[in-house]
Amino acid sequence: MRTIIRVGFIAGFATLLSGCISVGPGGFGGGGTPAPRTPTFAEGNWQQGALASYVFGNGSFVGTASDTGNKVADGTYRYINANTIQISSFSAVQQKTIVANCLLVNGDTMNCTSDTGSTFSLVRTARFI
Repeated sequence: MRTIIRVGFIAGFATLLSGCISVGPGGFGGGGTPAPRTPTFAEGNWQQGALASYVFGNGSFVGTASDTGNKVADGTYRYINANTIQISSFSAVQQKTIVANCLLVNGDTMNCTSDTGSTFSLVRTARFI
């Protein structure tokens, strides 16, 4: 009889404790909808034909000439959505800032269009993430 009373007490106590756990619409632990994942597709090394190579990481990038290794551009980028970034680049060659939107068209190619309408492509050579 004591065993039955103990089991009943433990079950009742466990039920009482379970009422103290707050469960939101997302189930245990989350309390809601999980935060959307930040895209990371741009992180890594990219090549612009035989002209230049670029290193993208943590919101900034640097481009160097393929033939001389001299810096040709540097700037920042931000993710617009899951497959588009916007870059703001200072061109050492043209001595001006260029803004372009780059669309990831497959896992290893971004097609970019600048604010002046010129287009270029970047092909991934290495991925950071």
